[in-house]
Amino acid sequence: MMTRQVILTLATCAALPLGSLALGGCGSTTVQAPPVNVTVPPPQNTTVVQQQPVAQPVIQQPMVVSGTWVPSGVYDEVGNNMALRARQFALGYGVASDLIRANIRQGMEGVMVPGQVQAGYCYRIIAVGGAGVRDLDLFLYDPTGRQIDADRAPDNYPVIGLSRPLCIPPGVPAQAAQLRIRSFTGSGAIGVQMFAQPFNGQQVMAAPMVGAPGVVYR
Repeated sequence: MMTRQVILTLATCAALPLGSLALGGCGSTTVQAPPVNVTVPPPQNTTVVQQQPVAQPVIQQPMVVSGTWVPSGVYDEVGNNMALRARQFALGYGVASDLIRANIRQGMEGVMVPGQVQAGYCYRIIAVGGAGVRDLDLFLYDPTGRQIDADRAPDNYPVIGLSRPLCIPPGVPAQAAQLRIRSFTGSGAIGVQMFAQPFNGQQVMAAPMVGAPGVVYR
């Protein structure tokens, strides 16, 4: 296009009179190419936003009684006895409470509440005595004060939920495990701890015993 315009201008100048050429009528003619509109696309946002990973909820798994499990805290005579009996009677159970400690005198009966029992779990509650406590008895009561279970064997490691599993069916509100512990023979340090595992819910549950709300045996 520009080549054609230049040729036409030269031809026009050749046709003009010499006077017109002297006046600059031809020489002042300027031919400009039409402007070219160039559209520049806006810069693209190339910033890469790093998506922060979504934090997953931390699910704390219960500590499970194994062949090497020991109670947390001071590992003394009572702790050693609890580790021994928990491995014997609650192997594979989750730890459902801390080791609650006390001192007891012969013939004395005390009340201990190590924690709450929850729906959907079966429990083992173990008490142990030190060397000075030779015969220890354990009793479990419901919130109304009625006795649910007891272990009166002549030893210093009574267990609740062993001969008759202590299970709480789904839908029952949590309730405190109210225990009475008595030293039949001897005095000294004692400890109580709870252990639990979920029951499969497929076995037929027996009716509540001794009128205990929410506490049933299978």
